[in-house]
Amino acid sequence: MTRPYSFIRDINGYNGCALIPSDQIWSANLAAATATPLLVPSDAAQYVAYINIEPAKEVWVATVGTAAFKTVSNNALAGVASTSGAFVVNNIVVAADTSGSIKDGGAAISGFVLSTRTLTAAGLVTGGGDLSANRTFTVTAAVKTDQQTATSNTVAVTPGVQIFHPSAIKAYGTLNQTATPTWADQFNFTTIVRNSAGSYTVTMAVTFANANYQVVACPQDGSEVVWAIDQKTTTSFRIRQWTLVGILLADVQMGIHVTGLLA
Repeated sequence: MTRPYSFIRDINGYNGCALIPSDQIWSANLAAATATPLLVPSDAAQYVAYINIEPAKEVWVATVGTAAFKTVSNNALAGVASTSGAFVVNNIVVAADTSGSIKDGGAAISGFVLSTRTLTAAGLVTGGGDLSANRTFTVTAAVKTDQQTATSNTVAVTPGVQIFHPSAIKAYGTLNQTATPTWADQFNFTTIVRNSAGSYTVTMAVTFANANYQVVACPQDGSEVVWAIDQKTTTSFRIRQWTLVGILLADVQMGIHVTGLLA
């Protein structure tokens, strides 16, 4: 990192001069016929190279690549305590990367987080921990039995198992009663067969645990009718309707809801 120099006057009080701090000096020993790289910090916008050589010797100097970051051995870090891989020098935070190099504070250490920082799970989430390692958070999904027992408060319900909860509607539809009945809208009904006027057999796409499920029907066109549900199996039932004077009634649009415990 750069640092201000403390200038002083010479012995006569005229010329200003400053000693170069030891952490601002980088050196290397040169060997014959050997390329010796010398890396300087990336924030050293200007620097002076001093080379001591024997008489009649030649030294070629070239600048290549990108200036390096300071290494851990820099005098600037001598005696400075490290906390979770980070150092503070002159109020500037520096952090070592995976290669052991030190990166100066500011934008140069974007993404650095202290490993002592902790991520804590809450609610239905489990996992977490400090950032000394990669951490995983988990939300456990409810399974069929969780929905059927309907007691757990530690799992998350997904659309695939929502239907297994006792309170969920297992099938519904709006039936248009004609000689060839059709569904105006439906969920989990497969076929509808007209047995006779006012009598229909409905087959479902789900299987119930037993025949104790509940079927609720009501007219959708204002008709005053009485309903009866019988011939129930785990996948189908018959529905019949009469007028208030006991006549089987045809061609009434009806809404049907089915609830109960699925197999």
